Parts: sequence; structure tokens; C-alpha cells
Amino acid sequence: MNYQKYFLGGIVLILLISVLPGGTSAGSPIARDFIIYLGEHDQVTPSAAYNPSAKEYLVVWSNDRPGNDDIYARRLSAHGKQIGEWFAIMAGAGFERRNPDVAFNSAREEFLVVWEEEPHGGYLRIQGIRVSKSGQLIPPVIEISTGPALKNCQIPSVAYASTSDTYLVAWESLVSGAFYSTIEGQLISSSGDPQGSNFQLSEPISGPPAFSDQNPDLTYNRNRNEFLAVFERIYDSKGVKDIYGRLATGNGTPLNSSAEPISGTADDKLNPSVAAIPTVPHEGKFFVAWESQYSPGNNNIFGKRFTHDLSGDGIILMLSGSQKSDWAPAVATDEYSDRFLVAWSQPSDSLAASQIYARYVSQEDDDLDAEIAIGGYQTGLSSSDPAVSAGLPGDFLLAFRDTSQGASDSDIFGQLLGNRQYIPLVVH
Repeated sequence: MNYQKYFLGGIVLILLISVLPGGTSAGSPIARDFIIYLGEHDQVTPSAAYNPSAKEYLVVWSNDRPGNDDIYARRLSAHGKQIGEWFAIMAGAGFERRNPDVAFNSAREEFLVVWEEEPHGGYLRIQGIRVSKSGQLIPPVIEISTGPALKNCQIPSVAYASTSDTYLVAWESLVSGAFYSTIEGQLISSSGDPQGSNFQLSEPISGPPAFSDQNPDLTYNRNRNEFLAVFERIYDSKGVKDIYGRLATGNGTPLNSSAEPISGTADDKLNPSVAAIPTVPHEGKFFVAWESQYSPGNNNIFGKRFTHDLSGDGIILMLSGSQKSDWAPAVATDEYSDRFLVAWSQPSDSLAASQIYARYVSQEDDDLDAEIAIGGYQTGLSSSDPAVSAGLPGDFLLAFRDTSQGASDSDIFGQLLGNRQYIPLVVH
């Protein structure tokens, strides 16, 4: 039981319970959407991770302050209640800091937050810092991307390997003057120390390749102690973006001789997102979601399950079919129900510019539940930038950017989804 609400007038007792796996239906929004942060300027690109022992989320995002973007954070309870005040992960004049990501370390019960930082007049680099479970920064700032000074490193993703007690950070790297980008990686110890040097995660490269890799996302399968990185790849000869993936061990060693294709249709595939479900020992299952562009103004969200060796498992699933321009999917896993939740942004038919939609995907069944519309109480003018994290058994937190009615700037909001139900009981 998660909440108790007593009507003391005497008769009715209402319980909010969590219906756990075992013949359950798909989840639905739990109560209303809620505020995570309201502030000056646009708040964008949230990310979230969950601490199961404390039953708390840490949500991070970028404050789009003109000329000086900052990284902010806030703790939430498993039920979406704000814990303490928001706090700055990294802030100050002279730098643009964007695209944060966060992972939870179950061994130390702390988080690692990573972001891209652009000194004014300089090149983009990847940095990080550890954050305690109570929201205290644990210095020093970690310099994650290294190598040539004339190199732009951006769009970081981080995952924690519980078996080997390490983090892997991946990002898009473009050396100045080069005509291609690659996906680089860096292994980080549990205590925040870089292990070895930056390495080519997407593909071993000895010379200019015939492709360019961009926009990575990471997940971790603890039953095999392996990471999976997914990313966009565009070949010079094709001119079409596909989704590729490459596995790496929990100690940061890339597997296989090259990256494997994830999607294979003729249209552009963009913005991949990935999550893993550890099933039985030495196995596991991944779900990769992406945005597919049939034609300008007609993007849909697709996804597919993969086994631990990246063999396709089932058909490609069409998750959105709005015939609009759906974009930016995000996916997370609930191990208790063996389900994935995929969320995305979609243009709206109402006065709102866009709205967040979500859909559950079984790890076995190709039949899809109905789309779930998110927001509409505190929010609803321009929902975008969804981020998803599993929480209590059966629960997900969906954090997103939106603009409240009457506001001029976007802020960060949240919505819980799950199988909790209000059940009235008559007390005699």
C-alpha cells in the first residue's frame, strides 16, 4: 500500500494500492501531472534516474539562460513530491552547459551526472560530477572527454554497470576540419576516476570512414554485464540515416568487430533510445525506439526488441501513427512487470503546440496497448523533451518540458504512470 486517505466523516476508506504484475493491464497516469521546477528562462532536456533504496528520483535539466546555460537538479519522492530545494549541478558565466544525463550507482547509493560544456569561444567537452543520495555535490568535476583540443564533444549518455561497478559515458565527437563524427566512450570508476583513455565506441577507425555516427544512447544489461550503445549512422553513399548499435563489456571493451544495424528501412531514422530487461542469467532483452521520417512533416515512432546478441526478436512495431511529425522517443524498463514504456512528443490538434504520448510494450507480445496522453492539468501548451525512468514496482516517472498557460517560458513537469488504483472500502 502506498497511500492511505481516510474520510473521517465515518464511512468510506479509500486506499491507493499498487497492482503488481500477474495478469495486470497496462498502466495509466497516476493522479495529475505536477511541477518539478518553475524558473526564469526556458528549462529544457530533462533526464531522470531512480534510487530504489531511498525511493527517490533525481531529475536533471538545462536552464537555457541566454549566453550561460546551467545544469540544475531536483530530488523527488517515488510519489512525485519535491524533496528540498532545487540545486545547481554546474552554473556560472562564461560557459554553455547543455544536454545532461544521469545514472544511479547502487553500490555507493549516489548518482553520476554528465553534460556537455562549451566555453565561450572554445570547443565542446564532456564533464561530470558525482551527486550524493541527499543531493550534495561530490567534487571534483570529472573531465571526461580528452584528446585533441580542436574537438567538439556533445550529447553525452551515461549508464552504470552494477556487476563491474563502473560507469560508461558515450558521446558524439567531431574533430575540427573532419567531415565525419564518431561515437566515443570513456569508462569511469565508481569513485569517479576515468579508467584509461577515450576510445572509439561505435567503430574502430584507422582513417576517414564512409559514414558519420551521431546522437548516442546507452543502456546496461546486468545479467551479461554488458552495455549497448545505439546511435544514428549516415553513409556518404546512401544519404539516409539508419540506427546502429554496438555492445561493450562492463569494463568498457567493445564487442564484435563493428557496429550492427538496428533498423533497415529506406527512410531516415533519428533519435534512438534504448533500454534493457535482464531476464534469465546470461541473457537479456533490449528495446530500441527511434523516429522514422517517411516524408517531411510525417515522422512516426517505431521500436523493436532485440536479444542479447542483437538478433531481432519479433517485428518492428509502429508505436505512433499520427501522420504528423512525432519526435524524440524515450524508453525505460520496469523489471517487475517485464515491460518497456516509450514516450514521445507529438503535434497537437488543440490550441497546444505539442503533447507527450506514451505506450507500454511487452517484452514478449507484439500487441500494443492504447496510447496514453500525458499532461493537461498544470501543462499542455508545448510538451516536449520526454525522459522516462522506472521507479516503484510497476511505476514510471515521465519528466518533460512544457509551458503553462499564461507563462512565456517552458518549465519542467512530471507525470507518474503505473497500475495503482483507488479502491473504496466501506467501514462498518
